[in-house]
Amino acid sequence: NSGNQIAELPTGTASSVAFSRNGHWLAAGGITRSGLWRTSDWQQAVDFKQEALNPEFAARGDFLAGVSDPDVSILRTSDGLNLGHLKCPENPTLHFCAGDRRLVMTATNTTSFVWDLRALRRELRATGLDWDLPPLAEAAVPGPDQLRVAPEIATVP
Repeated sequence: NSGNQIAELPTGTASSVAFSRNGHWLAAGGITRSGLWRTSDWQQAVDFKQEALNPEFAARGDFLAGVSDPDVSILRTSDGLNLGHLKCPENPTLHFCAGDRRLVMTATNTTSFVWDLRALRRELRATGLDWDLPPLAEAAVPGPDQLRVAPEIATVP
C-alpha cells in the first residue's frame, strides 16, 4: 500500500502540524481549531479549544507548547489541559532542548527567549501550583538554571 493516503483529518484551518518524537501523536495548530490525533487510528484524542500554532512536543511526549497569541501555552498531551502561559515574541518558532528543561522561542525580529522550565516548575511547586506531570530531568551539564519567573511574564490558569 505504498503511496496511499491513510487518513483525512478535520483540522479546520490548521496552519502548522508536528509529530511527537515517538510518532504516537500528530498536533495540528490553527486559529479555528487545534488538537491532537493518535497516529495508531487517526482519531482525534484532544481538542485544545484554543489556538495552538507552531506546536512543538517535548521529547518525552507528555506535554507540548503552542502559540496562542499573545502567549505560548504549555499543554498536557493526555487531555489538552493548559498548564500555563509564557509571554513570547510575535509569531515565534518553538524548540525544547536540554532534556525538555528549556523552551526556546525564536522570533522573526532575531530575538530569542529561553525559558528554564525546571526553575518555573520549582517556583510553582513552592506555591502548590506545579504541573501534574513527572519532574523534568536533572541537568547533565551545569548551566544558567537560576532564572527568576516574574508574575508579569508567566501565568498559570
